[in-house]
Order: sequence, then C-alpha cells, then structure tokens
Amino acid sequence: TAPHSTPRRKASRATMGVITNGCEAIFQAGSDSGGSAATCYTGILGRCQKCNSDGSCICAGGLNGMSDLLVMDRQKWGDRTLLCPNYEPLLIIINAAACLFALLALPRILRAIHFQAVQAGSRVAARQPVAPFVVLSGALLGTISMLSYSALKLIFPARVVGTDPTISLMVVLRDFSSAVALEAHRLHVVSVALGSQTRSLGEQRVQDAKAYQLWRCAAKATIFSLLGLLPLVQCMYGSAGRATSVEAQTAFAVAFLIGKVVHFSSTAVILRAETNSLLKTFSECIEAAHAGYVIASGCNAHEALMSSSPKISRQETSADQTRKRVPQQLYLQPLLNELHALQAARENIRTNARGLVRTLSLSTCAWLTLAVYPPFWTKISYFIPLISLMWLNGSVALVKLYGSRRKP
Repeated sequence: TAPHSTPRRKASRATMGVITNGCEAIFQAGSDSGGSAATCYTGILGRCQKCNSDGSCICAGGLNGMSDLLVMDRQKWGDRTLLCPNYEPLLIIINAAACLFALLALPRILRAIHFQAVQAGSRVAARQPVAPFVVLSGALLGTISMLSYSALKLIFPARVVGTDPTISLMVVLRDFSSAVALEAHRLHVVSVALGSQTRSLGEQRVQDAKAYQLWRCAAKATIFSLLGLLPLVQCMYGSAGRATSVEAQTAFAVAFLIGKVVHFSSTAVILRAETNSLLKTFSECIEAAHAGYVIASGCNAHEALMSSSPKISRQETSADQTRKRVPQQLYLQPLLNELHALQAARENIRTNARGLVRTLSLSTCAWLTLAVYPPFWTKISYFIPLISLMWLNGSVALVKLYGSRRKP
C-alpha cells in the first residue's frame, strides 16, 4: 500500500494547489503583466496597467495609492500597491479651494455669533431661543474641522482617513456638526412657526408640540452622529492590528458610504413627512382663523376675504376705505394679523423644507453613486472635500439667515 499511497498524496496536493490558485485568481482577478514574476491587480476596484516584479503597481507622475478609508498603497502592512487612484495635483486644487472658502466663511460666522450675542443681551434670557446659537456653533465647528482636514491633506498627503486618527477625527467632527446644525435649524424654524398657532391651538398644545419636535431632532442628531463615527472605529481597530486587510477596509468603506446614503435619504424622507404633517395643521388653523374672522366681521366669506386683502379696489372712494379700515383697526385687526402670521409661517415652512430636501436629495445621489460603483470606493479622497464645499455653501446661507434680523 505504501508505494501506491505516495502518488495519491502527490496527486491530492497538486489538486489542492490548483484549487488554491483558482480561488486566488477569482478573488484577485489577477492578470499576467508582460511576463513579470507577479501579477498586476485587476478586480472590481480597478486595473493596474503596469507593475514591478513584486506585483506592486507603478504609479505615474502625480499619482499615488493613499486613498481614504480603502488604502491602495499597502506597503505599510508589508503588501504591494494595488492601484494608484489619487491624482495629487487635482486633490491639491480641491483641498486648497476648501481651505480658501473655509477661511472666507469664518469671519462671517463669527460676526453672526456676535450678532446673536447682542440680540440675546437685548432680550429676556428666558425668551431668547437657543437654536440659533447651536446652528452657528455647528457651522463654526464644521468649518474649522473642514479647514483642518484640507490643510492637513495639503501638508501631509500620506495621512488617510481610517488609519490616521487626526484626519479621521476632522471628518467625524464635520459630520457631527452638520447633523446638529441641520436639526437645530429645522427645530428653530418649526418652533417659530408653531408660535403663530398659540391663539388657535392654545399655549399648552404648542409647548407640547415644541417639546416633541425637540425630542425628535435630538434623537436624529444623535443617531446620525453615531453613524459618522465609523472612521474613528476603523482607526481603533487598525491601531490594534485588526481591520488592516483589503477586505476589512473595504467593509468599512462600504459601510461608511451606506451610512451616508441612509443618513441623507432618511433625513429627506422624514423631513418631507414632517413638513406635510405640519402644513396640514397650519391649513386647519388658517381655516379656523379665517372662519373666526368671517364671524367677527359679520359678512360672508368672500367679502371677508376681500376686506382682509391688503390691496383695496381702485373703485372705492376714500370714504369707503375709511369706513372699512376703522372697524378693522378696532377689533378685527388682531384677527387679521393672526391670519397673516399663519399664512406667512406656512409659506416659510414650505420654502425652508423645499430647499433642505433638494440639498439632501443631491447629497443622497452623490453618496449613492459612490456606494453602487466599486471603482469609486477608492475615490473617496475626492468626494470628502467636494461634499465639504457643498456643506460650506449651505452653512454660509444659514449664517446669512441668522446674522440678520430676518426670521427664518
């Protein structure tokens, strides 16, 4: 039996070797590189055009493999460079633009904070809303973190998100400030709008509605901030010698992208649903206020509506105008003011929600494109500063809003 067992063992070993090589070919999708000893990487993440004898991709001028979250330059962990997805001159331009816009935005944010501080000093402390300070503080923190991220990328291009704790912290802080500022702005807009319903709903119902909105906004900000902690979690695992393989980093990168899609898409859906519900209550209050105005004016609905309009027909004489204005100023004007305030609040809610949903939808499409197309998984280094520029544009709009006397 011994003479026959040796050939069988050799055959089984040869078969296992063929299976192992086949699995490696399937997972790595390697292709021959012009007769070199090793193979260049070719797979779902992309294809290396030229590599050395070790199979490490040779990066042309200006290219490198220091991509964020999913690092293609694996030499730090004793592996080869798989791809060269980063074009350094383009990244320098994008990050320099982000630094420039952040520096230009900082004075505006500080002036807006000072304006809110002056406004707070001229009001009773209990009546001063806190949400504007939260929005502006979030804008300040996000702008500083974005400026720090882009500056560090310009100075130390080899530091990447997911392995370097400082760079990763800047991304986490930006996402945290974005979530908090967005929810605080939404809460302030809704609170101001609900304040116009006090006469219709009563003080207690309005306070209960505000407390409910505060709870919802705080819960959403907390959940979305926790989703943004993935880069720091990846850093912690990497520091412990875990999650350093391509498969582990791919899992973190995909989870990061999916988290962004879930964040922005769910925020847009929830915002739309909340807005529709809020607009419905405003419509009911407007109908009730209009009915009260009709009853108080002692005329039919059409005449009351015409008389409540700020425009007066040119056919009316000055005596007619005087007779109509006098009773309104005496006892109808408060009802008319309430009706106009409700209509203005409803339109303000609709306008703010429309702009936010549009921005959230664009962000969802951008992150979804990254998530569904694997070659883009190594291009996150481009999207982080680009998304930061979009965020900065929205922050400047909020700063203009809270840096003036115009109510949001």
